Amino acid sequence: MHYANIPNIGIIPIGERPTWVKSQQNGIMILCPEPDGQGVVINGETYHIKGRKPFSIGDYPTVSLFWQDDIKAINAAIDNNPKILLGVVALCQIMLAKLAPEISDEDIIRMAGLIPQWQPGEFNQGDVCRISEQIWRAKKSHMSMSADEAVPGGDDSGDYWDGIDIILPERPGKLGYAEGGE
Repeated sequence: MHYANIPNIGIIPIGERPTWVKSQQNGIMILCPEPDGQGVVINGETYHIKGRKPFSIGDYPTVSLFWQDDIKAINAAIDNNPKILLGVVALCQIMLAKLAPEISDEDIIRMAGLIPQWQPGEFNQGDVCRISEQIWRAKKSHMSMSADEAVPGGDDSGDYWDGIDIILPERPGKLGYAEGGE
């Protein structure tokens, strides 16, 4: 089974035999085998595949594709060594920290379990953190040297932070939290 990560939609299954397309020099899309595919058609919409040659004309959203076997391999590795999960979560947290300013509040909510707890330090505009079940986004770059200064939800938080109102989901099993930790 193939899956696609579609911007503003999320991860959806696209079947065993996706409709692969490539563009001709005149801009017309034609069907093709997977190795030649620059894009894929999902529910009647054409998407460029990340890492493939761009279409010769037009501006199409880019999707990432992955296969069910990829998910099975990750989950099998986690079953055999739960510490791998901690590494996967840590890697996701690092990537999220770097990309947070470019990620919408809606998508941040979807990744709530990966948002790190607030700690004193340096924050750039757009960075995200959480305190308990509340997620916060930095309004501007600032330094917070102690638990009394520029703390999300604190007396001066309105100058530095915007709250994103959500309740964190239950701790999931695989590809989420390791038992007994975050």
